[in-house]
Amino acid sequence: MNYFDTSSFCKTCRGKDASEAAKKFFQEVHPDNQDVLGILLATKDELPLKNSSTQHKLGVSEVKDKVVLILVSKAELLPLEGLLLLLERTYDHHHHKKLEGSYEIVWISVSDTWTDSEWDMFDFLSNSLPWYSVRRPWVLYSAVVNYIKQEWGYKNAPLIVVLDSQGMVTNSNAMDMVFIWGARAYPFSSSKEEQLWDEENWTLKLLLDEIDPLLTTWVEEGRNICIYGSDNLDWIREFNAKFKVIRNAGVQLEMVYAGCKDLSEQVRRMSAVIGEELHRNLFTFTKLHFFWLRLESIRRSKLKLGQTIHSDDHILKEVSALLDTANEGWVIIGRGEYGRHCKTFS
Repeated sequence: MNYFDTSSFCKTCRGKDASEAAKKFFQEVHPDNQDVLGILLATKDELPLKNSSTQHKLGVSEVKDKVVLILVSKAELLPLEGLLLLLERTYDHHHHKKLEGSYEIVWISVSDTWTDSEWDMFDFLSNSLPWYSVRRPWVLYSAVVNYIKQEWGYKNAPLIVVLDSQGMVTNSNAMDMVFIWGARAYPFSSSKEEQLWDEENWTLKLLLDEIDPLLTTWVEEGRNICIYGSDNLDWIREFNAKFKVIRNAGVQLEMVYAGCKDLSEQVRRMSAVIGEELHRNLFTFTKLHFFWLRLESIRRSKLKLGQTIHSDDHILKEVSALLDTANEGWVIIGRGEYGRHCKTFS
């Protein structure tokens, strides 16, 4: 239950100066996150949240003194693969258990229309996902929705705005750093994002972090790993034939097919052929999506921090080369987890 009165602010929210009132309020320093969340999530009642596992109506006191990741999106949230990756990188991430509930995700669904199909989708997802949801997002105050759009820059693409324990914004969009580092990115601030990049190199661990357990083991064991992709089956067969000669000569080399950025049905079919004809295929079609979503997040995160493709940032250049290769054949060969670089060919 909330222990503060929002009525005065909410009356202002209905006035002509609502946007300015909201902007001023969210810029003020507060003793904790309760007033900020109480206004941000206000839906004309004092129990704006719900827990999907219990269906209980909850107040913002449930997330007091925690880092809160405000997930803003349409009712359908994310494409399936993106939603699965978000789950895997937050609540299913092994580091999440070590944090003992230090952070929570609160989902605000935003729509200008709220059609029947949007209601149905919101109802299904908010009853299924492990984070908190605003129970009735269609009755959020318009001043708050306008603030999210204007000040947080929400334009229908999902974003994660991070609030610290005092309700101050510490990251305007942490979606990409969550996709890259998962719960290890706690407290998900912009300064933490910069720190994590300072510690990174162009390694297999950066590319593949926990996408597949066996692949993670191979990286930790220091095995030679060849990751490659194309949508040309003739090229794939010829490439594997050449590397088979190398492996037959006694060189230990694990082969991993990762498709290409355009994950068409043709790539799905070729993945099945590779598993039958050439070598064990580690990546399911969903994990192929994870791999390319991760690469896109790496590039966006780098660009967000002010890097450019024409700069001397090695990681940005390499990942951009992969993303811009389209469906041509490409190869990455690397070994080990820490401090060992991988080499990209295309």
